[in-house]
Amino acid sequence: MSFLLANFLAIPSSQKAVLMGSSLFFMGLIAGPAPAAIQFIAPQRLRAQLSAVFLFAINFIGMTLGPLIPAMLSDGFFSGAGAIGQAMTYVVLFSCLASGFVFFFCRQDYRRLAKATSAQD
Repeated sequence: MSFLLANFLAIPSSQKAVLMGSSLFFMGLIAGPAPAAIQFIAPQRLRAQLSAVFLFAINFIGMTLGPLIPAMLSDGFFSGAGAIGQAMTYVVLFSCLASGFVFFFCRQDYRRLAKATSAQD
């Protein structure tokens, strides 16, 4: 969210760099818990396959749609010198809202799976 603040507020470049750095730090926090959560709730016989599917999906989306969507938005909907910045801001905003939506509606299922998996072990 600090990325959004950096683009919407008229602040000095040094402060924008701090906000961007904090955004990158917090975006990297998911690198550990997500694969660990998959390993925790997956049955033993499926852990390797689920990890492979997760890594494929993350890399496929990140390497194809990640650069493509902001470029398409800046070309199609925004104009001017700050078009790519506006497009990236909207992509980050949508991503934050979508991940919050997924977290909110999937947490109960995760808890149920975690209890069932720990009961089996």
